[in-house]
Amino acid sequence: MSRTLRCAAGVMAILAASGGACTGGHEGAAGTATAVASDTARTSMKLRIRLRDGFRDQTVIITLDGKEIYRKSGVTTDLSISYADAVEASTDAAPVTLAVRVENGAVASADIDPRQTPFVDVWIADGRMALRGSATEPPML
Repeated sequence: MSRTLRCAAGVMAILAASGGACTGGHEGAAGTATAVASDTARTSMKLRIRLRDGFRDQTVIITLDGKEIYRKSGVTTDLSISYADAVEASTDAAPVTLAVRVENGAVASADIDPRQTPFVDVWIADGRMALRGSATEPPML
């Protein structure tokens, strides 16, 4: 095997291990394959949103960068565990704008970086909504 082919094979092996890709039909100056990074190599991050205290038979809408990811009627906090519901979303972007609103009621939004704060708890107290981000999953009460 020629040195050029060994180098091309090595590049392809490295790209395959890292999630990259080589596209066919492209040639470099010496007639060898040219490596092209793949968009699929992006890391998808999880954002875990928990609705906690203060929800009373309400319709809750959650958006991530303007896209609705959750809508549910009848959301009510179980007071024995301070928990109403949860949703998990995947995103490639950081930071993202997380917005939570109760139909005809409280609303809150924040820019969240899922790499640093992948957990967000949502609370309503005295008619005001608060988003609390955390690097680690907060314990249930």
